[in-house]
Amino acid sequence: VMSFSIESALRKADRLHKGGEFAAAQQLYEDILQKFPANKRAQLALQRSKVGLTQKDKTQPNPPKYEIDKLLSLTKNQRYRDALQLCEQLLAKFSNSALVQNIRGVSAVQLGRLDIAEQSFQAAALLQPGDPNILNNLGNILKEQGNISAALENYREAVRIRPDFDEACQNYGMALQAVGDFDQALQMYKEILKR
Repeated sequence: VMSFSIESALRKADRLHKGGEFAAAQQLYEDILQKFPANKRAQLALQRSKVGLTQKDKTQPNPPKYEIDKLLSLTKNQRYRDALQLCEQLLAKFSNSALVQNIRGVSAVQLGRLDIAEQSFQAAALLQPGDPNILNNLGNILKEQGNISAALENYREAVRIRPDFDEACQNYGMALQAVGDFDQALQMYKEILKR
């Protein structure tokens, strides 16, 4: 359990990161990790701040809308192999597209390529920190691979960012059940039922 001071330091570093102050965020994450080297949230956030620092002056363009529409059409029609192939082509030109990385991950999951899926969701999370959909997808793949503790962290963060995200709440509840935390799992389910 994190103490209040660590939690407030993490929130401050998150605000700095979101405000584009990557160097200051990176320093704060490093300070936290110096005192608490096993803090997974700070470790992941430090990686994200480093990516932000190196890309601060770069744009993070997505492909043109017609390319995204084509990609979404392929996934909607369950043509995941074609979608994965198009993702690879698009990422060669638009390497900083979290959207394409996320779609690549979803397509890879459908093809049973969990290694590619995890790599894609990790990349998407670094490119677009704090996106609850990406965090939920990353949690799903980590859970599928048996890494429940890392899955829990991603679900927890997704729910913290967007408390009304029912899918993430449900996944978080199921992961909590898997580790035997039935009281907190029940609380998550009650939150969903209140809506």
